[in-house]
Amino acid sequence: MFSVEDVLFNYLVYSLLTATPETSVFSRKIVMFVFMNFDAVNFAANPRFVTEMPNKNIHKKGFSPEPPEGCDLSQEHILLHCCCAPCSTAIIEWMVGEGLRPGIFFSNSNIVPFHEYSIRRDELCRYAAAHGLETIDDEYDHAAWLAFVRRLETIPVAESVEATNSGGAASHRQVQGSVIRIADMPERGPRCLECFKFRLLRAARYAVANGYTLLTTTLASSRWKDLEQVDTAGRWACDVVNGACDNESVTDLDSEVGPESLLSGRNKVLWWNQNWRRGGLQERRNALIKEWDMYNQTFCGCEFSERH
Repeated sequence: MFSVEDVLFNYLVYSLLTATPETSVFSRKIVMFVFMNFDAVNFAANPRFVTEMPNKNIHKKGFSPEPPEGCDLSQEHILLHCCCAPCSTAIIEWMVGEGLRPGIFFSNSNIVPFHEYSIRRDELCRYAAAHGLETIDDEYDHAAWLAFVRRLETIPVAESVEATNSGGAASHRQVQGSVIRIADMPERGPRCLECFKFRLLRAARYAVANGYTLLTTTLASSRWKDLEQVDTAGRWACDVVNGACDNESVTDLDSEVGPESLLSGRNKVLWWNQNWRRGGLQERRNALIKEWDMYNQTFCGCEFSERH
């Protein structure tokens, strides 16, 4: 049984193929315009149409997912932690095109001011809704995030001090120094790792409490992020909620999920370490940002990244 969309599409193709010299220029332009904007026309009539279309934007370089060993993605309940709409575009498109229905989890209390947070959240909601997905908006708590990352300021660091030996040659030795303010830490430094831990632990807690079995993040699609840091934070967060490591610093976070349920083993969530830049996803991301006229921020989110 052909759908209305199939009939319309076939008619447009037929009209283009059977056009003759006698066909008016105006008629040709109308048919071509509708043909080129077919997805937009159908989406306007039926917003869910886009989720039912085959993924014709499959990335030409060939994206190959690398889920945890033994995982069948079609059988997993995936939670996708989304840092922003631009980084999420190609990932969501690919997942939906593969028949996957991830939970879209927006947990980014690092972002300031709240108005900026709201803009980024709303852009993600707009894009996710167009793909038939609902965005889960985590509680915004910048104060808790700041307290979490500021733990770094309590850890003394070793300083390299130049000294002169008996022969007059310069040498260096390590001495225990003062702490470094998080405001002075560079991008991709220890502050960023703690930031990822905070956000991904919130995501992992939500996952284990709501039956999700896989957790991954769009942070790994940004060329500005250290992929090793993202992987380290994700593994740590899943280990914490699965009871595989000490609950260090967990009490610093407000959550409806208590230690008892975390350690019960009732539900385990696996970390899906995926480089979301490969296989044409980065190029597709850039194209989608333009197609959707999407808000694309100029800084990561926190007050410290805004200065760099």
